[in-house]
Amino acid sequence: MCNRWYVTLVLCLTLLLAGIVSGCGPTPPPSTEPPEEATVTPRPLVSEDELAEIRQVCQAWSKEGRERQHEHPEYEDLLYIEGYTIVTGPKEEIERVLESLELSLEQVDAIDLSHLGKYEFMEDALEFLREKQGRSPTDPAELGEIRLYKIIEKESVEQVVCEINKLSAMVEFPVFADPNYHVSPAGWAGGGSPWSQNGEWTGLLNGGGLGEAPSADFRTQWAFGAAGIDLFGNRGVRVRVLEEYRGAGIRVGIFDTSPFTEVGEEEQCMHCFPFDELVGDVLGESAEAEPPLTVWHHRLIPSPNCPGYDRRSEDRKSLESQNISNHGLFVAGLVHAVAPHSEIYLVRVLEDDGCGGLFAIYKGIMMFMDETLQDRGTLEGTVINLSLGIHQPPNPSRFGLPKDVKTLERTLETAVGLGAVVVAAAGNDSFDKLPPESPSQMEMPAEYPFVIGVAASNIGSGRGCFSNRGDVAAPGGNGEILDEETQCEIPNCLRNPNLCLISLAPNSKTGYVYWVGTSFATPLVSGQAALLLEAGVRPADVTGQIKGSAVRSPAYEPALGGGVINLPASLP
Repeated sequence: MCNRWYVTLVLCLTLLLAGIVSGCGPTPPPSTEPPEEATVTPRPLVSEDELAEIRQVCQAWSKEGRERQHEHPEYEDLLYIEGYTIVTGPKEEIERVLESLELSLEQVDAIDLSHLGKYEFMEDALEFLREKQGRSPTDPAELGEIRLYKIIEKESVEQVVCEINKLSAMVEFPVFADPNYHVSPAGWAGGGSPWSQNGEWTGLLNGGGLGEAPSADFRTQWAFGAAGIDLFGNRGVRVRVLEEYRGAGIRVGIFDTSPFTEVGEEEQCMHCFPFDELVGDVLGESAEAEPPLTVWHHRLIPSPNCPGYDRRSEDRKSLESQNISNHGLFVAGLVHAVAPHSEIYLVRVLEDDGCGGLFAIYKGIMMFMDETLQDRGTLEGTVINLSLGIHQPPNPSRFGLPKDVKTLERTLETAVGLGAVVVAAAGNDSFDKLPPESPSQMEMPAEYPFVIGVAASNIGSGRGCFSNRGDVAAPGGNGEILDEETQCEIPNCLRNPNLCLISLAPNSKTGYVYWVGTSFATPLVSGQAALLLEAGVRPADVTGQIKGSAVRSPAYEPALGGGVINLPASLP
């Protein structure tokens, strides 16, 4: 029993000592270091087999599309800026898609759209967009970014765009890719207005135009009279019913070329170019208290392959031979004539040769939208004028390109949802459409259902022979009709001014030039929209008001949509 007690005592002492030793010293404080988080690898969006199938399908599709482009010299190397792609969508979803595809892309630039989420879509605009598109527009809070990527490896633009779009569609991500399409102030047949980007006629005047026009003829030109929009009556006096409407309080953004080289890159020039100084004495009584022209320039991505060459003669020419830098100011002068008290912003998104990239259009539009939203908190009372179009061929999927340009659609859809009215040129692709062939469809962005697409009418209220179809028409001039084989030729405006329009060109001797094209029909409708907004018409009702008051003369044809606009008849 004694031995048993002794053993028990020794065992207890041993355990006690072990406890003392293990608990010796002060208790250490709890660690302040956060526990290491396990690295979570995102689950692949698709399986390896599905990814391989996407790549295989896109390789075959893009290869076939490129071969078809080679068969058509009017398309080859002229559709987009080589080596770049534009991707839009929520940031995280873009990253997931690109990581899954393991594409070799370098981000060059980005436009953040997420801040637009603090601005609510207007209820009228929402209803308008749903009616036009049959669906609800994307919530501004979910827009994310528009990114420009440079393709590092040898994959073609067509293949990269295809892979991103197919994977996004498979996993139902709102991520879309587009080429950085070439954009110019005309239709696919060429740039400038209306036919050839590098045709000899563009060299007639430095800055563009078809001859110098007398300044005294500006207000009395046919486009402003009874044969046109009925803006000015005898001796260029504003029609009485229009006297109280001049666009006051309305802001019009024009995205185009700019002749003002003294404005530096990425700079804004406020109050530099008052319209009353530009136009001299021709404005008469309307020159008083007019807002100045505001000009913005920003750095552009070079477009080395655009326009390429004269597509009619296939005679390659130097890109430097063309200068249509006055195109944007010519447009601005026509807006100003209709709505002289509106705030006109000229945003340079095209080079002097009239060419630019799609991403530059987005940057210009977002600069304008951000400035306006900061000033007003809404885009209500705003008009966006796009006297330009995308170089996308008919049936683009045959050429390995996406059918839709989702990045452009989303950008303009957002602008409309926030209260803007968007007006765009229908295009000048129909100069070679001989009877009984119908004119070409509208180009993008005019073809979007929520954009007002504008065709060109002539002095007889018929279709300008170069003009595509439109939702509505406005004076844009006409080509010379020679014979059945060459139906529509460049007009001689000096010999027949009634074929052309007149507007501003500061480097001409008179300050005015002649020109033709749907580019110049468009600002007349933009000016009309400014008057209607000033008169209290809701943005969602502007299109209907313009079309419902348009005139269908005996020369009317369906390609003119609702007919030729008439300013007095449109006002409430």
